[in-house]
Amino acid sequence: MGRLCGIVAHMTISADMMWAIGLFEGEGCISLKKRAKPFWKPHVQLELTSTDLDVLNRFTSIVGFGAIQPRAKVAGCKQAWVWRGCKAHENAELLTLWVPQLGERRRGKALMALAVYYRPYKKREKRAA
Repeated sequence: MGRLCGIVAHMTISADMMWAIGLFEGEGCISLKKRAKPFWKPHVQLELTSTDLDVLNRFTSIVGFGAIQPRAKVAGCKQAWVWRGCKAHENAELLTLWVPQLGERRRGKALMALAVYYRPYKKREKRAA
């Protein structure tokens, strides 16, 4: 798991945070998006979708950041809502805390995203005209 994850594994996590981790494990998504110029550094993005707005409100209050927006409604389906962690550094810090508690597949995705996020990037040089 690595040194950082070993240190984090010994931290105490509240029952509410364990609930949030379990919800994210089952319904969440970890992805990497390319950031805008000049660095082209990947942005760790976290998303969680639910048809229960009260669940997403509780999740947001536990993790302490993020925004909830409605998803486009599909005819014949319940309204869905999506929570997104908007700041890459907050997402990376949260994933670092969560890694020891995640299942094998999601832990692998989290570690890959964190490795890419923390890799140093150089400022991209302008092309000669």
